[in-house]
Amino acid sequence: MTGQQAQGCGNTPVLNPQEGAAIIDWAAYTLPDGAEERRLWEGGPALPFQAKPTKGRYGYELVEQWQAVELWTVHRNSGPHVDASGRGCADIAQAAQHAGSWEGWPAWLAWQIERGAKFSRLDFAVDVVGGSLDVLALADAVEAGHLRSQWEDSSWQLIRGIGRGASNGATLYGGSPSSDTRLVVYDKRAERGLPSNTPPWTRIEFRARHAAAVALAAKLAKGGMKAGMSVVRHYADFRDATGSTLEGWKVALRDAGKSKLEVGRRGGSYDSLARWIEGDVAASLAAYVEAQGGSLDALQTLLEQGRRAQNAKHRTLVEQHLALRQQRFT
Repeated sequence: MTGQQAQGCGNTPVLNPQEGAAIIDWAAYTLPDGAEERRLWEGGPALPFQAKPTKGRYGYELVEQWQAVELWTVHRNSGPHVDASGRGCADIAQAAQHAGSWEGWPAWLAWQIERGAKFSRLDFAVDVVGGSLDVLALADAVEAGHLRSQWEDSSWQLIRGIGRGASNGATLYGGSPSSDTRLVVYDKRAERGLPSNTPPWTRIEFRARHAAAVALAAKLAKGGMKAGMSVVRHYADFRDATGSTLEGWKVALRDAGKSKLEVGRRGGSYDSLARWIEGDVAASLAAYVEAQGGSLDALQTLLEQGRRAQNAKHRTLVEQHLALRQQRFT
């Protein structure tokens, strides 16, 4: 495990956290074409999203915003994309509660899944208030080899000195930044810049991406928020010298058992390929052609090289997309 100095972590602006409260701290998902993307909870109204002066990304041409929730639209190969940060998730829950339509995060996830939402990011978080869970104690367990984890030991990293306030906190990371799953445990009081006489506040965040996000959404929708705690404990179980789970970790996760995510193998698709090319590659190709004097001959040569380098996976993507197009227009 490595250690270093850094600033900042987290995003949900909870001012009065409840002990053991489990929340969704980030949700990003793509809806099928024709979905009512401006409805953010079941039974809710079409919300007044406002155009935002921000350049599109992921191949989308337009971004709109309601509170801290972004809506990305106008994409020829994909339906609308919703990105709710920690603040945005809080906005959704609070607005739905005010409208009398909030049944909790599991019901919200079930509704999204039912209407065809595909999650690309989902962060599950648990707040621990009062000092029963100490980040440094968890780091000591890692250093002593008293950890049972699904990640490589070398991926664990302790960062000291986060936050803006008088309390000087720390963050413990498990899993690499490029991993589809990652655990972050940090001093939320320090990150929020709260005074040192504020009760200790530790946050546990399990961050899921891509296929792991899809699997986590399904597990929470079916098993409730405690199912998320079981997933966290499956990925990381901090123990003492006797091999027993640390009491603070066990209490924070409500003595949950262990449950793994049923993550299917992440396969490619034409839509994801198109989003990558239009969102990330197009600008580089334009610069490449410009550097060649603006002649499209250079691009044609590049395409010919690409055709020769294609393998069976590329051909399958093309054939699947052409077959789908034929179904749509016949």
